[in-house]
Amino acid sequence: MVYAQGRDGTVRKSSDGGATWVVRTSNFSSELGFRGCFLKLASGVLLTVRNNDPLDIFRSLDDGATWANTGFTFRNLAIMLTSQSWCQDPTSGYVYFGEYHTNDSSFSVVNVYRSVDDGISFQLFYSFPGPSSSSPQSIRHIHGVQYDAISGRVYVMVGDEDSAAGIYRITADGGGLEVVLDRRMLAAQGLSNWGSVINIMWFPNYIAWGEDQAGGSYLMRMARSEIGKSIPKVEAIYRLSSGGWGTVKASLDGTTWLLCGSAEQEGAPLDRAMHLYAVTDEGATVWEVGTIPAAGQPYSAPVAIGQAELHDDVLWFGTRGLDQNGARDRQFKAQMSRGAAPIPPPDTAPMTYGWETISGRGAYGAAGSYVLGYTKAPLRGRQLFIFGAGVRSLSGKSRLRVIRKDTLAVIMTTTLVNVRGGTDRRESSEYLLSTVLPADTEVEISIQDSSGTTPGEATAYVTFGWGM
Repeated sequence: MVYAQGRDGTVRKSSDGGATWVVRTSNFSSELGFRGCFLKLASGVLLTVRNNDPLDIFRSLDDGATWANTGFTFRNLAIMLTSQSWCQDPTSGYVYFGEYHTNDSSFSVVNVYRSVDDGISFQLFYSFPGPSSSSPQSIRHIHGVQYDAISGRVYVMVGDEDSAAGIYRITADGGGLEVVLDRRMLAAQGLSNWGSVINIMWFPNYIAWGEDQAGGSYLMRMARSEIGKSIPKVEAIYRLSSGGWGTVKASLDGTTWLLCGSAEQEGAPLDRAMHLYAVTDEGATVWEVGTIPAAGQPYSAPVAIGQAELHDDVLWFGTRGLDQNGARDRQFKAQMSRGAAPIPPPDTAPMTYGWETISGRGAYGAAGSYVLGYTKAPLRGRQLFIFGAGVRSLSGKSRLRVIRKDTLAVIMTTTLVNVRGGTDRRESSEYLLSTVLPADTEVEISIQDSSGTTPGEATAYVTFGWGM
């Protein structure tokens, strides 16, 4: 079951993965369903957030046909970040949500709220010191609140750059929060730049997540056996092209998840596109399954909507900040393999990490270049595989160049529109070339004039992956 807000302001419901939709509410204008925040409780009660000023929570007893205000109003400037900012603990029946904001000066505390009566009312459950406080335990805001069915605990994900940012969970007695992992624990392992988490992927023996960083983001995982240790061991599995965002279960048995990624600042990520990564093998294996050009909008991101679960073989996403035809909150669906069948990885035996593509269009000066993007050698799989590349001149005589940033050594250069379709006809080759680089070596992908004397403009792409 998935619920969504229609473009005409209606609340709609689909029972068949989005093939058909039924209008449930049409008399609230465009107010209900803020950021796809619908939560169906075990009792059948449906909750949503109204896009008011300030926001408030509404409750329906008849599957969205009629609604009543719960009387809970968000604090001024506070919101829910995504639909994964609230959840129900199916054991206790309690509902939890955390508040998000960007106006730091207004918040001396950041709150987690709880309902013990099926959403009839909400009370303050826990307060973190806020960004305007002087406490060393302060945080900026709460990203996500998710239920982990494996441990039977509710987790709270906290950002951003404060030492207390990280992963928390509700204590076994339900009376408060306890830290699972924060930036102080990571700093003790030399990983002080990490720790901000939006959503988690739940595996039997590991939890995994994408780092919420403007640059240098990784897919991370931690063994469940490390929870409770003073310095739990974490692993950096894969360098993401951009910051890690929402997570969605992508197989009925929970062995495969999707991780959403997107850039948040110009120049900081490896590229500015929105990415969807498939993650399996308890967080140890990842590959890219989709990329959406951000059209120069660095704050765009795909996020889960509804209950953030697989609906038969369809996944629904919302877009954060992707401005298309004047609408900044869009919804799209991904069709997955039927039932519990896994998403098939690319047939590239030597590669252990995901396919990535950097592409774009740009103009360059006579002696200059236009940089399409960067990638960086990860800690383990440091062999760069280039699977496809090409450049098309719009003016001038352009070439595509892939170089090491530290030594300026050329890894690859071409003037062909499609290297695989060039004179050597390498369509059947597993990859075009590979090279092993030192960990954290930056690789630059750019276009420039092939003679170095004439300005021009071109489009180009490189498809690559890191492996062993």
